[in-house]
Amino acid sequence: MKSEKQIIADYIELVAFTRKQAGNLTQADLNNIAETLELSEQFLKRLKRRSADHLIRGEGHLTNNRLEQAIKELVLASSLSPLAAPPSFALAQAHAARWKKTGQASDRTRASILARRCLMLQSNMPEVYTLLRSLQPPKEPRNRMTLDIITVLLFVLLGGGTLLGLSLRTDSEVSGASRSPSFSSSHVNSKPPSYRVLPVVFLPYEQLPGLTLETPRSDIEEFEQSITLKLGSIMVNGSGEVIKEATVELTLLAEDGTTIHRHSIDMLQSHHARIRSDDRHAFSNLTSLSTESKNYQPPHRAELRFVSVELMPAESSEPEITPQLFHWEVAKPPGVALALERRVSPRSLSSLFHREEYAFSSLPESSSIKRLKLRIDYLSENDVVISSDESYVITTAEPELVPGEERLFCFLEPLRKAPEKTRITVIEIQ
Repeated sequence: MKSEKQIIADYIELVAFTRKQAGNLTQADLNNIAETLELSEQFLKRLKRRSADHLIRGEGHLTNNRLEQAIKELVLASSLSPLAAPPSFALAQAHAARWKKTGQASDRTRASILARRCLMLQSNMPEVYTLLRSLQPPKEPRNRMTLDIITVLLFVLLGGGTLLGLSLRTDSEVSGASRSPSFSSSHVNSKPPSYRVLPVVFLPYEQLPGLTLETPRSDIEEFEQSITLKLGSIMVNGSGEVIKEATVELTLLAEDGTTIHRHSIDMLQSHHARIRSDDRHAFSNLTSLSTESKNYQPPHRAELRFVSVELMPAESSEPEITPQLFHWEVAKPPGVALALERRVSPRSLSSLFHREEYAFSSLPESSSIKRLKLRIDYLSENDVVISSDESYVITTAEPELVPGEERLFCFLEPLRKAPEKTRITVIEIQ
């Protein structure tokens, strides 16, 4: 029999998956989840009490500006009460506060998504509109030009001369401020961004020798008021262990060694393929920073290091490997040669989902691949499609797949019964 902790983890996982598939949750969805997990009314009431406890603790952390602890508590609160607006709003406030503190663009995006979700759950929340306005970038005032039509006609009829009565009024002049008439820079195209490569140094992870990051690189796109860093790297597991989850920390340093910015990245999560010995896992991350901050300095270099790694039990380390064919829905590009292997593990991370793990490799004679999107079809014994899913397994934000290299990918699907077969189809490739 499952423990209460495991049942709660299953509930949160199924809520997240249903929201991802359907876009928005309904009470009917939650009823189906409760039925699937065979949850009693008493247990559902305990979930609400737990949610309230997490909400109180999260709001306390938020009040005291302990943003990381606040987000952790509020994520649990909103996951346990997904149709309640207060936990989602508090979580939106926490992400907005972290965005203002660190400039991390993903926090701003997350805050906006959560705030709009609140309005769908409860429309009469004026504080949500206030939060959404605070997430908008400041707009430059635009100049207004007011023309006296009669004067313009006179100007045309007279064939030139002094344009009597023609006035240019700016927003500041309307409010009483004095300013020379001019057009706002918003009427002129902004200066195109510049690009440069930021060197990235990997700091060894002493707790697990053999775990390294390969080809870490960050491209910087510099705008007039902000910069965006695109980080790409490949995790190489030479430790001999099976890795379930891994988090890295990115630190940006100025030329004098001063820390400009630091944040954590969930590089490997439980819904990814497990990384076994000699496996390679590609990941990417985007970071946006405002250059208008008082203490801003241009990044000179970056450091990347593992801060936490969760291992899988030893019995999950030896999967059954079966060669499998790629099917092609698009024309196969000339020079591309791929090999595919299906991994079937004796141990599953969750009883709610069917997990399919695959390793694919680019053969030595193949061309490099920048982007790859696949579809998996779950088939019955008679080749009837039970369910399907699509996913990008290589994106342009990651290092491209070079000849002779192997990558991993994973599909999770809530199937009550394991399929007899699967079919992998290439639906997009570059």
